[in-house]
Amino acid sequence: VLCVVIYGCIVPFNNISSSLLLERDYFMTPPDGCHLQNSSLCESSSNPPVNCPSSQWFQPPLPGNLHIDGTFYSTQLTASNVDCSSDTWSASSACTYTYCSRLSAAESQASVVMSIPYIISSACSPVMGFLIDTFGFRAVISAIAPMILIFVHLFLGLTSVSPIGPLVGQGLAYTGFVAVLWPAVPLVVKPQMVGLAFGIITSMHNLGCAVVPLVVAAVYSDSDNCYIPNVEWLFASLGVVGFIVGLYMNYYDVRHQSVLNRASIPKEEDVNQSRNSSNSRSDEST
Repeated sequence: VLCVVIYGCIVPFNNISSSLLLERDYFMTPPDGCHLQNSSLCESSSNPPVNCPSSQWFQPPLPGNLHIDGTFYSTQLTASNVDCSSDTWSASSACTYTYCSRLSAAESQASVVMSIPYIISSACSPVMGFLIDTFGFRAVISAIAPMILIFVHLFLGLTSVSPIGPLVGQGLAYTGFVAVLWPAVPLVVKPQMVGLAFGIITSMHNLGCAVVPLVVAAVYSDSDNCYIPNVEWLFASLGVVGFIVGLYMNYYDVRHQSVLNRASIPKEEDVNQSRNSSNSRSDEST
């Protein structure tokens, strides 16, 4: 369960993070009062935006009631009309040049910011693995990681803080969870079953990565094609489920000689004793 919800929270978010960051931070929809001085003409020094935010991270207003490349647009242009990959829309002489140049800058900025979790994971994973081998606390970290994800997605969905801090948290949560998940398998599974256990975990990983994006797409569609805040509520909810499972994992580990939370890797006979204890408890409960 923990594998499904954590990977389902992290990987699908990474897939939509660029679009989410554009919506939230780097290509925001301007307020309703934002318009061109003359909405039938292209933006220029003689036809500037009126009542629009000065920040470059807002979409500039688009004109309407004009001809572009032989097509007449009787209403105000929308994002679906503008194809910034075409020179017709993005050339320096184009009517939507400002819009496309801001979109390009926003996409570049979003790409830089969304790389933060990957950079943290690649830099910190070896260190995290060494610390876990030395000090343990595998089950504790399995509970802390989803707790961090809860705050990450609540901050992204409900506040206007910079996304850098939450994405640092995302990177740390991912690093910690991955560092404890896979090495913990041989500690709690019989040697002849380790391959099967890894296969089941991989299957659960892929299940989360397959199902959660479908749910994200449904929530996005039902939210007028917006990620904020409902999609973030979905990710935060997955974090809550993961946190509850992580707490239970710690409770279970305490009752089975703390194999996962030990300060050093337990000896094989200790692991076997823990397994035998678990089997005895199961027999007694039966």
